[in-house]
Amino acid sequence: MKLTRRIAAFVMAFIMIAAGVVLAVSALVPEDTFLQNYKLQPVGEETKVNDDVSFQKYALTSGVNETTVDAVALMFDSKDGYIPMAFMGYAGTSATVEKHAQIAHDKYGYEVVGAVNGSFFSMDSGTGGARGAYGTLVDYIISNGKVMSAHAGDACEVVAFASDGTFQVVNSLIDYKLYINGQSPGSLYYVNKTSGTNEKDNGGKSVSSYWGSGFYYFDTSCGRVTDTNDWVEGYNVLCRKLDNTDLVVGGTLKGEVISVTKGTDGAQVSEGYNDVSDKFDIFVRSDSVNAKYVKDLQPGDSVDISVTETVEASREIIENANSVIENVGWLVKNGEDQTKTHSTIGTHSVELKARWTAFGRKADGSYVFFTTDSTVTAGSQYSTGNSPCATLRDVAKTMIDMGCVDVIRMDGGGSTAMYAANNGSGNPGYLMATAGYVRPVSDAILIVKKPSAVNSTVNEALKAALAEAKKIENPETAVKNAIDEIDALLAKEPEPVLSDARRLLMKLQAAQGGKDGLNAAIANAAGIKFTDYSFEVMEEIYKAYDEAVAVYGDKDASSDAVSAATDNLNFWLSKSGAQELSLCLGKSYTVEMKSGNNYTNFNSAMVDDLKRLTDGKADSLEGTSPAYSAWQGSPIITVDLGEKQDIDAFSVHMARMLDWGISSARSVTVSVSDDGKTFKEVGKEEATYTTVSGKSTVLLGEFVAGDEGVGWNAFKVTVKPDKAVSGRYVRFEFGLNGNFLWLTEVEAVRSVDVIEDGVYITGFNRTVLANDSCLLDHSMGNLRENNDNVNAKYTRNVFLKW
Repeated sequence: MKLTRRIAAFVMAFIMIAAGVVLAVSALVPEDTFLQNYKLQPVGEETKVNDDVSFQKYALTSGVNETTVDAVALMFDSKDGYIPMAFMGYAGTSATVEKHAQIAHDKYGYEVVGAVNGSFFSMDSGTGGARGAYGTLVDYIISNGKVMSAHAGDACEVVAFASDGTFQVVNSLIDYKLYINGQSPGSLYYVNKTSGTNEKDNGGKSVSSYWGSGFYYFDTSCGRVTDTNDWVEGYNVLCRKLDNTDLVVGGTLKGEVISVTKGTDGAQVSEGYNDVSDKFDIFVRSDSVNAKYVKDLQPGDSVDISVTETVEASREIIENANSVIENVGWLVKNGEDQTKTHSTIGTHSVELKARWTAFGRKADGSYVFFTTDSTVTAGSQYSTGNSPCATLRDVAKTMIDMGCVDVIRMDGGGSTAMYAANNGSGNPGYLMATAGYVRPVSDAILIVKKPSAVNSTVNEALKAALAEAKKIENPETAVKNAIDEIDALLAKEPEPVLSDARRLLMKLQAAQGGKDGLNAAIANAAGIKFTDYSFEVMEEIYKAYDEAVAVYGDKDASSDAVSAATDNLNFWLSKSGAQELSLCLGKSYTVEMKSGNNYTNFNSAMVDDLKRLTDGKADSLEGTSPAYSAWQGSPIITVDLGEKQDIDAFSVHMARMLDWGISSARSVTVSVSDDGKTFKEVGKEEATYTTVSGKSTVLLGEFVAGDEGVGWNAFKVTVKPDKAVSGRYVRFEFGLNGNFLWLTEVEAVRSVDVIEDGVYITGFNRTVLANDSCLLDHSMGNLRENNDNVNAKYTRNVFLKW
């Protein structure tokens, strides 16, 4: 299908959520009144969790409503060997903050000294939640370098923690490209997340309708058995991870099939919930169009997943991150209190009374984890008797007073909780949580002793791979760069944390495979905006992208094929903005001689090969290279555009070398034809005489490059008809000034503008949430009846016939 039709269909056939929830925000309390009411008083002495981590309790009086509440600050410094790490205990469901910390210790061996609740998550409690059961993360999370859970295709702003404890906030959109026996049927839909409930029937409706038709990935991050059992019938493709690879951004998980089963039972990926295995499961609904890709797989078949950050500006940060979590919102940024200039932070009013969780970084790099309560200690002298709860303005002010220059808010309300390995009595416990109840949450931010995040198996594999790579004579640049990066890491940290060791091991593996540049090009293509390109260029990008993906998945692809696919995709990605697009690019052409012949005496490599004049490589200053076709005579070049095209102009790229008697052509004549037999002249450009370096010569066209009159000069001749013409065949004829003609490219040009109108599709056949625009077909039922499966009641709908 033509790209224009593909985009037009998407532009019209969409269903989009309406405005969503809008919080009414009253006028902010004036700054002077706020400061008059606000108070922060320490309660008791600062208490040590251990020699390097401590906490301080406070009574915080709100500057907004004068309510006094309990608050706690948990403080540590990464320079003392502790790092913040985003974490999920049971990906795809929920656990208390204490349980997250316990699983981190029991399952992964982390020494956890503290924790707070993390980001937003689904609170759907058994009605077929759009993003899964209660506790399912909304966007994605990375922990110790591995993607633990993700809703593929969701763009978000995230906090990326590095292994040295620092953090940066960037925009992110991860792509999880699936390759089955080298062929890519598309990308993963969910990673360790479900689309259904734990009920077989929901009000007479099939729970399977909540599951998408895409590919679901599960591994031991979600527990012992994948989350598909008893929910929906499908194929479970149980696989084994190879070569110490995993779901690492910037790398490719290499897997092989163990077994394929059909039914309602989930695949077992480990013996116990606290076991970490090398198994993973790819699940597809049995009635999905994608079932055909997995149902006949055999043990030993390959299942690979390439994980790439598609936002080019963020790629290096995300690839190097130890952990990543969604940024709910800035409270303080570069020392500036955002609650003074923003009425909402993360969809909540800055003066909304609630329980809050935030973390902040001081100028010296040390951290403050902070929580507020909704109650005051019984009999506290700070109690005012007003309705409980502080505001985000109070939290921002408090953390600035503590010296924080950057502060990020996390989820709040009933999710707010702070846990420590020592609660002041020498025992582990909560420093803050709702009285009598601790809400299970999807994720947490842990304070982890950095040396405990090491994996000795991966470190040994990294060192062994490095030793082998150093035996290679004259390694490729990418391999050498990977070697240098590993050497630098091991010199600094002989036993690096798992995220750094696995990332560099997989980087070295990719470099040795020669496909790292191709993978980067594919990632760049996945992240483009259609509004930056024309329809015509987008169509070429689609074709180049499909070719690149096919080559990337082909384990036997030659280095030449990899290089060609990479160059072709990068070429079209560079064509952003309004363009003069050559319709001749890659098209076939014929040559007949009006007089003379190919010039073979000088360099046989310059004999025209019926490819180089339409390969897109123009204006080379290497006049003796195969980029040029050298003629001792006057050729007639006829290009077949493949179909009738509208054409705005024509151009010819040529070279001149006056000292060798190689001059510009005297004229260029262009004709077009519909049938390749009868041609009509549509334009002609003729030379003028000029003096260059004291010599009289002809000058035809626009000087492009070189030192005019000295050495090789590149010229471009443009033939522009009075009005646009059309034809399938384009003929170029040349009048000579002397005997020689040096050509490098011929073009039939169409001027194209970028796409201005359109809509991004964020999902296909799934429930529509805020900021979604989904394409739905008949398999989702009758939308006119406000189908609960898709949340159609709260959407703006466009119905059309394909």
